[in-house]
Amino acid sequence: VEEGREAVAEEPTEDWLPYFAENSRSFRFAARLFPPEEERTIAGVYAFCRFTDDLVDGRDDLPAYQLTQRVNGWRALVEAAYQGTHTGVPLLDEVMGAAAERQVPLKYPMALIDGVEMDVRPRRYRTISDLQVYTYRVASVVGLWITELFGIHEPWMLDRATSLGHAMQLTNI
Repeated sequence: VEEGREAVAEEPTEDWLPYFAENSRSFRFAARLFPPEEERTIAGVYAFCRFTDDLVDGRDDLPAYQLTQRVNGWRALVEAAYQGTHTGVPLLDEVMGAAAERQVPLKYPMALIDGVEMDVRPRRYRTISDLQVYTYRVASVVGLWITELFGIHEPWMLDRATSLGHAMQLTNI
């Protein structure tokens, strides 16, 4: 856990509800469709995704090997938190704890991290299938994570969450 913490220089804020309100108009708007008592849960997933993305995005000041170290350190912390180890990063301990408790597969946050790692070095996507690997990792897994977080595991619903993630990321690109 300590190696992971060392690789991640900045830590996400402990109070992610205002962060959520300030930094996400569309995600925040969509979160209003969930029960009010779940606001912190949704805000936590958003904050996790945003912080994970910010490990790499806009970090032209760091060489690729350092960005990869940061991503790998974060990956180790995420896995530890999901397994129940106290990481000292409140966002991880709470969000990954909730994911594990509600049986959200660890593969979703890990796929998101893999997608963020794809941004370490610029790349061209030669086919739509290549691009879909990226959109799955950075967007579809978020929908899958939230869907399963709320106890929905039916394959047809998960397929729709996957498709919506692809569509949203393509629109964003």
